[in-house]
Amino acid sequence: MAELLYLDTARLGQMSPTAAKMYADFGRLAVEVPTGPCTENFLFHGTDAAPEIAAEYPELGRWPGINGLKQLLRTTFASNASADNRVLLANRTTKLMEFGVQSVLDRCERVLLT
Repeated sequence: MAELLYLDTARLGQMSPTAAKMYADFGRLAVEVPTGPCTENFLFHGTDAAPEIAAEYPELGRWPGINGLKQLLRTTFASNASADNRVLLANRTTKLMEFGVQSVLDRCERVLLT
C-alpha cells in the first residue's frame, strides 16, 4: 500500500520567493485576463496549452497543469507510488479533514474521542 501523505498549505509557513512571484503573476492574470477557454486550458493543461500566458506572465511558465502537478506531487512525496496511485487535491482544509477522518473511521469499529 502506498504511504499516505497529508499536506495543508495553511500551515506550511511563509512562501518561498519563487512561489510569491508566481502568486503575484497569477493575481495579475486573474485581474487582467477575463476567464475563458484560454485561461481554463492553462489551468488544466499548463503552459503547453496556452504559451501566450507564459509569455505574458513569465513566472507562470513553470505551471504544468493539474495533472502535471499531481505527477510532481506523486514523484516528490511518494517515491514508491506507482502511476496508478491517485493524488487528491482539495481547496478547503475542512473538507479534506472530513474526508481523512471518514477514511479512518470507515475502518474502525469503535472510536474514542478525548
